[in-house]
Amino acid sequence: PADTKTPHLHVDDWNSEDGSGEFGYPIGFSSHEDVSFLYKTTHDMIDSGKIGQAYYEVVNGTVAVNKLASDVGSMGQNVRISRVSSCVGEDDGSDSSLVCHNFSWRGQFAGFIVNGKFSYDKKDASTNGIIREDDLQELDISFFDPEGELLRTYKDNHLQPVDADGKPYLNFAFDTLSQELLQDGTFNVDDEENRYRNGFVMGEGDPSKRAEFGSQTGLAFWSRPADTKTPHLHVDDWNSEDG
Repeated sequence: PADTKTPHLHVDDWNSEDGSGEFGYPIGFSSHEDVSFLYKTTHDMIDSGKIGQAYYEVVNGTVAVNKLASDVGSMGQNVRISRVSSCVGEDDGSDSSLVCHNFSWRGQFAGFIVNGKFSYDKKDASTNGIIREDDLQELDISFFDPEGELLRTYKDNHLQPVDADGKPYLNFAFDTLSQELLQDGTFNVDDEENRYRNGFVMGEGDPSKRAEFGSQTGLAFWSRPADTKTPHLHVDDWNSEDG
């Protein structure tokens, strides 16, 4: 409603004379039930200086060390929505039950870019409409630096890379009813009833080991680290032994 408010969205059932609403929902119901409020506005974050390069020590033009104890704790990234769109050919009138989507994301402050695509068979959707990693026919994801240079592409990310137990790192939840990638929840949480609790991990690595320098390689795109954190997304280049 105003520039002084943190970003959030509403659905309002405008009140009848008794304040109940045409469909029985009072004004503000959606704000309290559907929204996870951020701690700070974008202006607050810019004023605090805890954005972009403020996180890091730069040596000779190269980012070397994260200077803050936790980039999550500093609240430097606000929630950004993954834009999911239908791939060409999905609505061509064929009898195929295969569905294909593209997705993309750009970080708000550091500016890293993620692009990808995934597909699934409609027949594999659960009764609640959620597609999970085991239902995927395909998932490819590419990571780009803030200047748009390709860093790495993971083909068939639903199958590889895998952890020490041979299990893919991917955690994934796509809502076929709302046509959105579920992303507000913690990275390793699957919840069939409360959609807002579902998170994701794509790429490579286990975010729970993010403080174990040198224990893993590659890049990961993932949602918040714990239920106590506000919704937000990360791109991480897993640390070498020196951090």
